[in-house]
Amino acid sequence: MGFWEKLLALFFGKGKKSEKAVQLRLSEVECFCAKHAEKSREELLRVSAGKTAEIKHLLSELHSALDALEEAESAGGNKRRDQIVETARQNTLRQLGVLVERLQPPQPAGIAKMREYCDEGIVLLNKGIPMFGKNIAYTSVSFKGEIKRLGESFNELQRCLGELRRAFAEHNSVFLLEKVSGLLQEIATAEEKANAAMRDSEIASTDAQRLQEKIAAKESALRELREGSEFKGIAALEEQKAVLARQKQDAKTEVLNLFANIEKPLHRMEKAVAGRKVFLDKRHAEFLGQLLLNPFAALKGDPKGETMKAVLKATLGAVESGAIELKEKEREKRVAALRELLGFDFFSGVFWRFNEIDAGLVAVEKKLAEHPMGKKESKLLAEINDLLGLLEGKKSLAVEWKAAFERLLGSQRGLHSQLESLVSEVAGAKVSIKP
Repeated sequence: MGFWEKLLALFFGKGKKSEKAVQLRLSEVECFCAKHAEKSREELLRVSAGKTAEIKHLLSELHSALDALEEAESAGGNKRRDQIVETARQNTLRQLGVLVERLQPPQPAGIAKMREYCDEGIVLLNKGIPMFGKNIAYTSVSFKGEIKRLGESFNELQRCLGELRRAFAEHNSVFLLEKVSGLLQEIATAEEKANAAMRDSEIASTDAQRLQEKIAAKESALRELREGSEFKGIAALEEQKAVLARQKQDAKTEVLNLFANIEKPLHRMEKAVAGRKVFLDKRHAEFLGQLLLNPFAALKGDPKGETMKAVLKATLGAVESGAIELKEKEREKRVAALRELLGFDFFSGVFWRFNEIDAGLVAVEKKLAEHPMGKKESKLLAEINDLLGLLEGKKSLAVEWKAAFERLLGSQRGLHSQLESLVSEVAGAKVSIKP
């Protein structure tokens, strides 16, 4: 490097080329990963086969060492000690025998199964041997050589499994191929579902547009019908119907105003009856409850107002006797209102008046229903309402499918990002994947 290059490098650092990502299409990923993992697979198969043979040899050696321990004879000399050692030896033979059997490699010994076996074997050794430590220690008092031989074989087995685990870690790309295939399948499924959701959303939107066109045509036909000369009779009937409806509402308001000043004593009367402070027979008590809940329904069932007046009279008596407690000024006001209603003609003022209005409404409704133009109008209105219901359903469906498409698209992006990371790990270099 020249002087100027060294000087520039000192101040600005040596230029470093940025790592260029490998560009792949989604359809090329599986083949690309398989090619990169092939060499690792071959090396791993070679190492795994060699270590499997070594493991089998060591397990055979452990069997021989256990046989030797079983056949060995104690030097004796201390009866109590010999008894303790013998018990420990039998436990050691049983425990280590089970452990050796559990450490047998799988058949056939494929690399995936061997990786699982390797991890499980190391765990078994790390947990098992310390658990048997007490028995092994007591056994070694009289059988040092045999225990030493077993220990050396177990150490060799542990070393062998450790080396095999490192080989698996070094060539991990082989085991990533299955994950790559799984992610590719998930991406394909997500794409298929997203496309289906978009198609369904477009179909629902198209259906909604057609329904809007039908509604517009029906509304146009309804306007033409109402603007026609033959429809004038309908317009007059509709106006008559509106007048009667207003009269009925005014009558209801008047009735409510009648009861406004006695509502409080009626509520207190209901509580007094429930608390047995005031007696009221069952029929009158039920009428009182209905009157407070729905005065129009109560009065309709009492045309002459006889039950109504009986309840009012009983309420007035309770107020005047003090069974219903009210402040003096309020009591005077409520008593006056109750007396006024007791003198009111409910038959003419309420029942007959409502019946007359209802009869007028029924007559107008009948004329409207029988009018040829009215039938056409009703039919068009019903058809428009039905179409509006269908339109609302199609719009909701289009929105739901569009939302499902967006969710699936987001899921697909996440899976795509996972795939790029996984393939980069397989290749040992940055990989960019195009759909």
